[in-house]
Amino acid sequence: MTPAATTIGDLPEKEFISSVLARFAETAERDKFEDCLVIELGGDASDRPVVVLNVDHPSYVRGEFRDLDDYRFYGRWVAAATCGDVISMGVRPAGFAVDLSAPLDLEVTKVEAIYEGLREVLDDYGARLSGGNVDANALEIVGIAWGVGRHDRLIRRGGAAVGDRILVTCDLGRGWAGHLVRRFGLRADVGPELAEGADRYHDRTRAPIEAILECAEAGYITSGMDLSDGPLEFCHTIAHRNGLGVVVDESALGTHPLVRRTAELLDVRPGLLALDPGYDFPYAHGYTVRSEHLDDAVAVFRRHDSAFTLLGTVVEDGGVQLARTAGDFVGLPEFWSDQTDHGDDRVQRWRDRVSAL
Repeated sequence: MTPAATTIGDLPEKEFISSVLARFAETAERDKFEDCLVIELGGDASDRPVVVLNVDHPSYVRGEFRDLDDYRFYGRWVAAATCGDVISMGVRPAGFAVDLSAPLDLEVTKVEAIYEGLREVLDDYGARLSGGNVDANALEIVGIAWGVGRHDRLIRRGGAAVGDRILVTCDLGRGWAGHLVRRFGLRADVGPELAEGADRYHDRTRAPIEAILECAEAGYITSGMDLSDGPLEFCHTIAHRNGLGVVVDESALGTHPLVRRTAELLDVRPGLLALDPGYDFPYAHGYTVRSEHLDDAVAVFRRHDSAFTLLGTVVEDGGVQLARTAGDFVGLPEFWSDQTDHGDDRVQRWRDRVSAL
């Protein structure tokens, strides 16, 4: 039983889920936790259909609402963030519902802009906006996304094998570099083209769904999850769920021009900007790919013109390590978003963690 004086704010998100919610919901146990609920429809055939469902409450990330475009972005963000977990399991979102609360004095045109943003992403993914609920309160949105997949083709957090390569579905580190550019006032230093790219990085919000689903259908992927809390969570999940190790290849990280220039200005190695607390979300999903199909998976992503990063390799043991450009190895700590969500300076926490690397 949790001590009576403990508040939700005293516990990081994952500790709250595993130590409190797991006593009530079996899917909250650390060894059973997946990106979505998997709802059985009956039968025991390995290829039986199942419903994959996600409920999410994505926070608005632009600060203040300035114009209608910000409200459209909020809609796109909610749709992409909520659908992202369904996609991470190798399933195409089929339907979407919204629980919208809004103050009574909010202009209707702003609500319409939110729904336009929702529809923009859902149309791109091939999902229908089915309905939902409306309430009078502060502006908040809860999204519900679902799709139907084959039980034996679902991508789960467990399943990685020794020799698998780790593929991340974005130019890892761009989101964090953009945040650091804004945080430290470096727009003039990185130049107008890179500054604009940093400002607009999250505008489109969509994950590379077609490349992901093609690789999933072909059986190239052995495990995966969304990277809303950063790539190190996935690496430690591979180690914990499968009893294996991970070697992250620093030489493959930090190759994007924005990442390299930001690293130069902050006097850190470019690859370390890729070890961030989740700022490439919602583009970023992490997957372990069978080594014999790595070239096939890379070809799929290139054919769909989808960005990717080869993060590292699954090994037999040794925990999670960074293969540094200097040629040696160092252990990578557990570091992800929820460890810095309670009033801490996230940038300073990141600096503290990477300074030892």
